[in-house]
Amino acid sequence: MPNVGLNLRRIRKSSGLTQVDLAAALEVSRSAVVLMEQGKRNVRAQEIEALAAIFGCSTASLFTEAGPEFQPGDEHDLLAEIGQALADVGQGTALQDQLRYILRIATVLTDLEARLGLDAGSLGPHSYDLSPPKTAWEATQQGILAAAEERRRLNLGDAPIRDVDETFASNRIHMTKAELPSNISGLFLNTRRTGFLLIVNRAIPVERRRFQFAHGYAHVLFDRNHRCLTCRTESRRDFSDLRASAFAVSFLLPEVGIRRYLEALGKETLARSAGSELHLYSEPYNPHLDEKRIRIPGRGRRGAEPISYCDLVRVAWFYGVTPSMVAGALRNLRYITKDQFEQFERKGETTLVNSLKDALGLPDHQLESGRDAFHSRLLALSVESLSRGLITHDEFHETLSLVKVSDLQRKTLLSQVITKVRRT
Repeated sequence: MPNVGLNLRRIRKSSGLTQVDLAAALEVSRSAVVLMEQGKRNVRAQEIEALAAIFGCSTASLFTEAGPEFQPGDEHDLLAEIGQALADVGQGTALQDQLRYILRIATVLTDLEARLGLDAGSLGPHSYDLSPPKTAWEATQQGILAAAEERRRLNLGDAPIRDVDETFASNRIHMTKAELPSNISGLFLNTRRTGFLLIVNRAIPVERRRFQFAHGYAHVLFDRNHRCLTCRTESRRDFSDLRASAFAVSFLLPEVGIRRYLEALGKETLARSAGSELHLYSEPYNPHLDEKRIRIPGRGRRGAEPISYCDLVRVAWFYGVTPSMVAGALRNLRYITKDQFEQFERKGETTLVNSLKDALGLPDHQLESGRDAFHSRLLALSVESLSRGLITHDEFHETLSLVKVSDLQRKTLLSQVITKVRRT
């Protein structure tokens, strides 16, 4: 199977593994891996299954470089690929039923988007055609730069993103939740029939779920050559996952937004990252002057007090993320010291966070409706499609049955169907 061998080098490097690492995982010699990558050694069936488990992808993703979006496949095939990707944790009938239900909705939703011409009327998700990162630092920088560009491209500014899944839905990214194994935080699927589909573990808290949605969006931007990817605990250090995590943090917590919010709380940020003394360039009138720069001492500056855990909780609440994520961002920006960061990490108990939110009078962002953007978009596009005559009443009612709307809700939606009147 030469195609697997020819693609192996690209997939291995994007996962941050060396040939020695992969050889150890496959229990073969390094020279065997070299021959595989050169296409001079066939890859055995059991080795293909092992490679899929190592890279957290389906076996089909190992065969092509052109991209899975051009290989439609049917629901049964896709479920089989997901099963291969989750082979190490196993999957029961309940999980298969959940996935089959989600794939059905994604297929109908993608079909409605095509009938409405949304693929022609929208740019859709961007694609970053970058070479696989060779180091963890390079992977992180790619994620950070892409996050800033996506905020600019989506016209999000530096404000919080309350409804992450709704924001991405406008780019035809389908996001929803399911009961996944505990070590699986999310699944990324990509076929022509389902479109880009992100399934996040329902068991994780809301703030972490927002992170996973943004993390999955990064896979849409960078890793769309895969049909199926699993985001799992043990793959956190893979370069592709590091890049996605760096993107998610920077996308949800923009640097300028953090700085402005802290300054609104009376905390100065400039001297924290630049030092207690500034050196300002000034064009000298006398070229013989020894001092070419003006020194600006930072003593007695307003707002120089340390950032407290109370401030950190406010920032986390404002942006809808975890205090731990904010602590990491503040440390990376040099707004807090290493000792402060470790102290904040020790304080990260849920009880203390909830007590501070209650004492500060911060509304709870944990509340969610029974339906997410995945289901709401399906209903909205169904109404629009019926209004345009693109689907029949039977198809409309069949679609509504997928989301299990009540009779009253069904009547309410039908009342919004616009009957076209011929103009004379």
